[in-house]
Amino acid sequence: MRDNFSPSRYFVVVLTLLSVPATLALNFSFFEEAADARFAPEGYDYIIVGGGACGCALAATLSQKFKVVLLERGDSPYGYPVLMREENFAVSMLDLAHSQAFLTTDLVLNARARVLGGGSSINGGFMTRAPKSEIDSIVGLDDYAQVNASYEWLENGISSLPRTGPFQTAYKNALLQAGVTPDNGVTYDHLPGAKVGGTLFDGNGTRRPASNLLPLYANLSNVQVVINALVQKIIFSGSGTPRAVGVLVTGCLSGKTYTVLLRNSSKSEVILTAGAIGTPQLLMLSGIGPRDHLQAKIIKVVADSPDVGKHIVDNPSTRVYIDSPSPVEVSLIQSVGIDPSGTYFEGLSSPQQSPIVVVTQKTCVSGANTLEEVLLTSSFRPFITGLQPMPSGGIVAAPNRRNPLLKPTINTTLALYCRTGLATMWHYHGSCRVGKVVDRTYRVIGVEKLRVLDSSVFDFSPGTNPQSTFMMLARYMGLEMVKQA
Repeated sequence: MRDNFSPSRYFVVVLTLLSVPATLALNFSFFEEAADARFAPEGYDYIIVGGGACGCALAATLSQKFKVVLLERGDSPYGYPVLMREENFAVSMLDLAHSQAFLTTDLVLNARARVLGGGSSINGGFMTRAPKSEIDSIVGLDDYAQVNASYEWLENGISSLPRTGPFQTAYKNALLQAGVTPDNGVTYDHLPGAKVGGTLFDGNGTRRPASNLLPLYANLSNVQVVINALVQKIIFSGSGTPRAVGVLVTGCLSGKTYTVLLRNSSKSEVILTAGAIGTPQLLMLSGIGPRDHLQAKIIKVVADSPDVGKHIVDNPSTRVYIDSPSPVEVSLIQSVGIDPSGTYFEGLSSPQQSPIVVVTQKTCVSGANTLEEVLLTSSFRPFITGLQPMPSGGIVAAPNRRNPLLKPTINTTLALYCRTGLATMWHYHGSCRVGKVVDRTYRVIGVEKLRVLDSSVFDFSPGTNPQSTFMMLARYMGLEMVKQA
């Protein structure tokens, strides 16, 4: 795949945490290993490729009326405290059994999930809606009542609005004191200013990944969830316009290959929900992509689609790590802010360490200026020492930004800090855009019975964190398919 990442306009603040012992096992039995799977010989109404956040939401919805198989290349998150406990977040990001590390063309270390539930099984768990102005620009979302109902379906199932501890409370107050206003209270809504948003972690610190939507909402007699099932390619048939009829699957543990077929029905489809990297990769492995690129890889061209895998965008971040002199609670992203420049701020904490992260491109310098003012507020003082280095130079007790002689150099220093500290926020999207790779119903252009419903169809990152809106789109479009049956 052509991984030509480019940054989008974004800025965030995060504090990471180290692990402490935890034991918890959730014994769900709604999935099976590929090696043990008996695929229906009569086929399925829908084959969903990718058991991440969007795939789980879509499968749970479609199973109310259709026979569905959901294929996930990774393992289950259940029974793994490293994934399922909030205090183990930092370790989970290093767990190569459930995530796949890679370097972008900008040489930024990144990772993609390889586990049932996708990113929702390994990420910071923040849940927030997109504003109506952004919803209006997402193709196909014509019924705003259904949009809200789809968000609520997710929130009622796997999310909640947390009660903040001392650090998260102080962090929000520091944002307000630094001018990130107004105070929007506790809400899922995407609003300028400071707020406490939703989280996938319950009050006991247990993660609720998107895969929880299946035992919560799905008709389990209609859905077959298969893990460790790597889809190698989409199978096409028919004369004239190529038509998807199934997929070729390899069991990751057994090495055996299986053919999984669609039912002979006018409504049946293969739907790709493998994410902004996995979906264009699978399209190209199946012969849909730039002709010259496919031919160079000796892949038979099914449909010449020059934009597959192009235009992928990631939300970059710049991070500040803080050694707190005071005890802090274990907390992932809860208190967040959006300043007047459009920069986003998020905060995380642990008993061992309290880092802060900033995310952007053009707004990084502006956002870093705001962040430094956050660090200097009286609200934040219990969690920072006077010896803490500042991004623009100096220390909290004597910051360069308060020195009139050094103030003209602040923005230049912050720009260098933003460039040298560039990191990801794991929000990549845009590799299969509407009008370029898929049409306005998210069907792949140039072939039949193949659709994409994941982050790859978005040309922007919705909300402060996009995962709620990615899942909402999958739920919404799933409801539309049920209505049209």
